[in-house]
Amino acid sequence: MPFNKDTSLQALLGFLASEFNLTDLDPDEPIFSAGLIDSFSLVQVAAFIGEKLGVTIPTKDLTVAKMDRPRQMIDTAAVHAK
Repeated sequence: MPFNKDTSLQALLGFLASEFNLTDLDPDEPIFSAGLIDSFSLVQVAAFIGEKLGVTIPTKDLTVAKMDRPRQMIDTAAVHAK
């Protein structure tokens, strides 16, 4: 099944709500640079993307610059989706 950005974004927003209590989060809202979650949480986000969405994001792309907003996270994942 091809990577679907819309369903993946919804899944990610659900994860962020349940794991970090970030409810009603706008997909374009910065979460790391705004201090809503810390950079250590990036590992949890990457693990979720890998386990639940089936996409491994290379370490070089696990940066706040590429993963600050939920939509950015999904865009980054889409680049690496097979």
